[in-house]
This record gives sequence, structure tokens and C-alpha cells, in this order.
Amino acid sequence: MSFSRREFLQALAIASAGGMSLQSNFAQAQSSAKKFYDSLSKRVIAKQIIIDLFAFTLNEMGLAEMIELLNNSGGFIVMHE
Repeated sequence: MSFSRREFLQALAIASAGGMSLQSNFAQAQSSAKKFYDSLSKRVIAKQIIIDLFAFTLNEMGLAEMIELLNNSGGFIVMHE
């Protein structure tokens, strides 16, 4: 993932306004997001729901965390960068 200088400064400003430090543990945030989508995947399978994802950017959508939800439900991923 690459940021332009402007995007980086915007993300930094938003993060600092939200109280995040530069030394935040992003791996922990990714792990908790993955756990959320994995638990959602189990509920979706139990209800026999199919999840499709239509995305136009890969920068901030969290596909790595959502991939099990989409794979387990039998849904499609449609992307355009």
C-alpha cells in the first residue's frame, strides 16, 4: 500500500485527532478486525447468506481481514483500482 504525501498527512492528522499515537499497534487492530469478520462469517453461514463485495479502492477497505467472510459465504469480490 502506498500513500501520496497528502494522503499520509491526512491520515496522520485524523489519527492524531482520534488519539492514536504513531506507535500504535496496528497488528493488534488487524487481528481484532479479523476476529470480527471470522465471527460474522460463522453467523452468515448459519443463516445461509451470501456476501458480495464491490470495491473501487484497495487502500482502506480491509480485504485481508474480510477474505474468510467472502470465501466461506461463497460470495464474489469485484474490484476496480
